[in-house]
Amino acid sequence: MKHDNYRIWSWILAVVLLGTLWHFAYAISGDAYFVGLIAPVNESVWEHLKIVYLPILVISVAQYCLLKNKRVNFWLGILTGTTLAMLIVIFGFYLYSSLLAESLVIDIGLYIASIIVALFTASWITKNTKKSNALEICSIMLIIMIGLVLVYATVAPPKISPLLDSNTNTYGIYKLPAD
Repeated sequence: MKHDNYRIWSWILAVVLLGTLWHFAYAISGDAYFVGLIAPVNESVWEHLKIVYLPILVISVAQYCLLKNKRVNFWLGILTGTTLAMLIVIFGFYLYSSLLAESLVIDIGLYIASIIVALFTASWITKNTKKSNALEICSIMLIIMIGLVLVYATVAPPKISPLLDSNTNTYGIYKLPAD
């Protein structure tokens, strides 16, 4: 049990650190188009889902490769945890910002809390569900689909509030103006 907690907290730390670095990847790359497809291109809530999704995915692939005994429903846990984390970021941001002024400290806290919830959820699912190859395959397909939706909304963003960078009043990688 102690080993599992150490593993989960190590995983959380790795995801948070990678996500923090990933937040700046687009700017560091000199606004490279390819990097913008998978890293935040602006300060919209939507683009910040990429610092949840990609770091969890990268660390999960590494973790999966390192596991000697493959966990039951590993990818179902990752899918569920990642989806939950993304919902926490979206709803948490809109809830707190409707009550308080936007705050970098609260944003960071919300991000870290979402990662903690995601990875403990993923761990719980892998420990407490019956093995299902069909669920694992469906989970992998849905994880890929989420990534494709994140990329698509960066390139062809619908003009909705979560995708609006309120700092520049633009959408997506092409900085489409808000009407």
